[in-house]
Amino acid sequence: MRGYVRVPQFWYYAKTWDELCGPPQGDADAYVKTVGRQTFAIVPLQPPARFGQIVFRVEDDGSLTQVDACYDSSG
Repeated sequence: MRGYVRVPQFWYYAKTWDELCGPPQGDADAYVKTVGRQTFAIVPLQPPARFGQIVFRVEDDGSLTQVDACYDSSG
């Protein structure tokens, strides 16, 4: 399964958002990918934030748990 979802205010789940990306820019489109029985939301970071992505596990109750972050820290 792969699709798109809206992840409202996803930056609140990223405890290091300010460190990684600066101020929140609004809701973000996220890729949804299912691996086995786990569903993940992959949120791309767009300029003026740094390039990269934050990965969340979608829990059974619909909440998100941040499991990974990958970003370009250059420049």
